[in-house]
Amino acid sequence: MREQRFCVQNRDKTIKQIIEEEASAGDVFYTEITGNCRNIKVTKARWRAMYRARKELGAPYTMIGKIFNKDHTTVINAVKKIQMHNPDGNLKVIPCYSVSTKNENYV
Repeated sequence: MREQRFCVQNRDKTIKQIIEEEASAGDVFYTEITGNCRNIKVTKARWRAMYRARKELGAPYTMIGKIFNKDHTTVINAVKKIQMHNPDGNLKVIPCYSVSTKNENYV
């Protein structure tokens, strides 16, 4: 089965290539990004890859979710987090979240 390519800005890039780029940049494995790892380092790389897949390729949330083995609502949440903390689109700075005992800051 051929992977669909979306032609918003970059016709030759695929979601899998974006995942590989973010895995390399974040010093994590491709399988960690597409898996269930909840380590903050992996989670941030996953958020960035989901955001880029949506913004650079215009891929639908359901398609992105399928490739990441996640629900489409997880993708929506990741895109919103990146947009909320990086309104200018700078993906280098993503704040670290802490988990409180009352789950007030749980992400």
